[in-house]
Amino acid sequence: MLLQPDLGDVDPEEIFVGHPVGEAAEPEKVDAFLVALARYWTHTASLPGLAHAPHLRDRREYSRRATIGWL
Repeated sequence: MLLQPDLGDVDPEEIFVGHPVGEAAEPEKVDAFLVALARYWTHTASLPGLAHAPHLRDRREYSRRATIGWL
């Protein structure tokens, strides 16, 4: 498994709402986007890895779990 950087106590939601784009975002649209993104990562994580990118599948799985965690 590919090691992930330790982000400590960083809260992605706090960073997002503190950004001008995040301030104006409608929560239900953000949730809809995260659901679609989680579906994408779930699908791609189930695909076989590529010979020239052996850690890609692990990275996809990490992204899938992170996105579901944000929901």
